[in-house]
Amino acid sequence: TKRGLPIILAGVLFWVVMSITGFVLSEKQVVWVYLIGMGCVFPFGLMIAAILKIDMFAKGNPLGILAGLIGGINVLNIPLVLLAYF
Repeated sequence: TKRGLPIILAGVLFWVVMSITGFVLSEKQVVWVYLIGMGCVFPFGLMIAAILKIDMFAKGNPLGILAGLIGGINVLNIPLVLLAYF
């Protein structure tokens, strides 16, 4: 199936942008682009899936709920990253 294609494309786009910013921006700015960009890979993948009309979500899979909860835990780490950085 093509369900994984949008996330792969978003990840490739992220690394292309990161490779360019590594040469253009300062090290401190690259860290912020990296942190913000990591959080944008999945939403960009959803946007690419909508453009390509690909349904990325499996219906009726009980592991899907578990994966969503585990992925959502990463949002709780954002304040820790900000505290460590400042």
